[in-house]
Amino acid sequence: MLARMGATPVRALSRCPARGEHGLSRREVLVVTRIPPSARKCDDCNGSGLWHGHGHTENGVFVGATGTCFRCRGKGHQTPDDTRRNTYYDNHVRKFDLAH
Repeated sequence: MLARMGATPVRALSRCPARGEHGLSRREVLVVTRIPPSARKCDDCNGSGLWHGHGHTENGVFVGATGTCFRCRGKGHQTPDDTRRNTYYDNHVRKFDLAH
């Protein structure tokens, strides 16, 4: 039932009085994310909401610059408004240097 609602159990210390109703243990919290039906997965961060800049992977762990993804604003998915903003940015603001 929780999967149909888009709920994801997250490990964290909770004092939620209703946690027993949902079958979650003391260390789990119910996080329900409502994703609009018109949204799509972010093409820059692959749905994580985390931007990875210059760096490398060492022993399976990314070592380098990270931050909130600009294209989806850290949500992991892009709404039509985000897509419109990104299209404008890509076509009118962003500059590419093809010499290097």
